[in-house]
Amino acid sequence: MSDFSWDNFKQTGDWARFDNPGDKVVGVIKALRTGRDFNGNPCPELILEQDDGSEITVTAGQVMLKAALAEKAPEVGDKIRIVYTGNSEARPGKAPAKLFTVDVKKGPFELANAAVTNTDEPF
Repeated sequence: MSDFSWDNFKQTGDWARFDNPGDKVVGVIKALRTGRDFNGNPCPELILEQDDGSEITVTAGQVMLKAALAEKAPEVGDKIRIVYTGNSEARPGKAPAKLFTVDVKKGPFELANAAVTNTDEPF
């Protein structure tokens, strides 16, 4: 028997988009895995269960989001809020980096179908 699991590659829910400052996702982390950014480089991927029970996948390909997640080091069962807060100053010839705030409330938290409601509280 190997340690390989196809479950790590299942398509899950919708994909989070951070198009406008203020866009956010909040949920309980169901799974952490390695995904791929737009350039094909490995990056963190989080599968969250939101308060309505739906799943959303966050692919952390943006350098500032990846750094914020690495600083907080969330784990499965933690509640997380990710907010796109704006853009950095652009260097000549470079696009501005997206800036994020990441808040983590250490779990384990129950998922939305349980008695605990997963809202923005207690962030």
